[in-house]
Amino acid sequence: MPTSACSTISDSSLLMAKKFMEVAKAERLQVNEIALEELAERVNGDMRMALNQLQYMGLSMSVINYDDIKQRLLTNAKDEDISPFTAVDKLFNFNAGKMRMDERITLSMSDPDLVPLLIQVI
Repeated sequence: MPTSACSTISDSSLLMAKKFMEVAKAERLQVNEIALEELAERVNGDMRMALNQLQYMGLSMSVINYDDIKQRLLTNAKDEDISPFTAVDKLFNFNAGKMRMDERITLSMSDPDLVPLLIQVI
């Protein structure tokens, strides 16, 4: 079975990658096995995060490869901290219309209690 060039894939990641392949086929996405193994490894067992990443990537592409996964998860680090004020500023700044939907969701979820309140005030 192929493995990622960057790391040794754990058994749980291999199992997750197999499940992701089933999902990808059901959604008519073309994703190679190595890309799904990398996705499983990078999300550290967070199935929901991985499925969300696949879903958002599937909105803009029908073929997903290893480099797409790698780039995607570099730009959307799970532990990234951003203040709710910065998030709202980014959501309403001049370039906000050019943001991808997943970027908007990530910003709005930076503080799910406060960001909606700040948006209502604006």
